[in-house]
Amino acid sequence: SSMGEIIAFNLEGNITLREQLYRPSPEARFQLSLDALGKTFVIIRQDEQVFGVLDYRGKLLFEKNFLSPAALARGQLEVQYYKDCAGNELFAVTDQVQEFTYLFSAQGILIKDRPIESSYPVGILFYENENRYQVFRNFENEFSVLSFSL
Repeated sequence: SSMGEIIAFNLEGNITLREQLYRPSPEARFQLSLDALGKTFVIIRQDEQVFGVLDYRGKLLFEKNFLSPAALARGQLEVQYYKDCAGNELFAVTDQVQEFTYLFSAQGILIKDRPIESSYPVGILFYENENRYQVFRNFENEFSVLSFSL
């Protein structure tokens, strides 16, 4: 739930699990972020100071507190989750206030040395045979494609 409660049901509609995730502050909000193929998900936790990513069980993968406080406070971070066929996980976090997209590994390491300017969430493709990513981004009236390898 948006308050951080995990509720599991069986096929008969009975509750089989009810668990509260850690809320670092009363303002903390939670949401699910599906991977691009819709096969799995992560849990996103945001409050006025910190942005965090948790796995599907609620275990913290990483937290960041250097993102725009204005975007965190207004809930204007768009999180995209990519899990490619090689098992690599990539997170694209778009700060809609500053118009930046940060690319993170599953360990929370910033992939590019600085954020990508983008007015909207990005599109990402992984080319397994080349072990290369392409990022499609739009900033103001400009569209471009960026390539990188991990």
